[in-house]
Amino acid sequence: MTYHGVKFVTKFVGRKVPKDSRIQELKKWCKEFHEHGLAPPYDGGSYGNLSFRVNGDSFIITGSKIGMKDELDDSCFVLVSSVENGIVHANGARGPSSESMLHAAIYQKRKDVNAIFHGHCREIVERAGELGISETSKEEPYGTEELVNSVLELLDDNTNFIVMKNHGFISLGSSMEDAGKLALEILQRENIMKQLKFSEPLPKLILEGKKDTTWRIGDKRMITKGDDISLCYNNGTEFAQAKVLWVKETTFENLKDEDKEGHEKFSSNSEMYKTYSNYYNMEVTPRTKVNVIKFTLQ
Repeated sequence: MTYHGVKFVTKFVGRKVPKDSRIQELKKWCKEFHEHGLAPPYDGGSYGNLSFRVNGDSFIITGSKIGMKDELDDSCFVLVSSVENGIVHANGARGPSSESMLHAAIYQKRKDVNAIFHGHCREIVERAGELGISETSKEEPYGTEELVNSVLELLDDNTNFIVMKNHGFISLGSSMEDAGKLALEILQRENIMKQLKFSEPLPKLILEGKKDTTWRIGDKRMITKGDDISLCYNNGTEFAQAKVLWVKETTFENLKDEDKEGHEKFSSNSEMYKTYSNYYNMEVTPRTKVNVIKFTLQ
């Protein structure tokens, strides 16, 4: 998913930074989502948005284009007082998150929900059916009324976790702790055996011993040195198992020779950036962060 900004009109009723002691807990969960790969970074921000109910149907939500990997201050959060006819009424130093309409609609429908955490994890999205998670029937553009309506169709009093097809997920709770822990529980369920998926012809190269390094953007998913992992085709079928030798975070412009050893080659940097931009459906640049994972077959 490529971020193109908000798709609604924001009407500021004030430009003061919201003051609420609960923002400190929201900051903690922003950091947790980043560290667990549930809010992948892009150049200029992070995918995903988190909020908590203030009173009535008003809520405080992460602002537009904030990086959850960063040290956040209170100005990174916005108070949304109401949403009407595609107009978001807000108070804050920056614009509210692109999914503010979705958060507002859920708070209006589910009075028991006091926190909404929207994250992105390709593995959870791809395995929604296998994991027994409710999933919207078709893909809808982010930040639109169509996406809101597709979620509301599934949202009953007993549904607190929904996958938005080919997009991301929402985790709901009566508290921020409940919403956050539910997301981590689903991640742990998906991680019963950690997986790395590969498109053709990469599995063949791995099995032939010609590839033992992979580069991943925004989905470190707690893969660490010494982990036993399942190597799978894109459809989830395992073709081999491996042990992780080391993991390192860097940027594309700072990739070293040791990071490139055992990785498929590119004819130029332009080809490399185009390949990864197409795969992750985002703009990949020299400054984009990448996780280098070195493994050996078992």
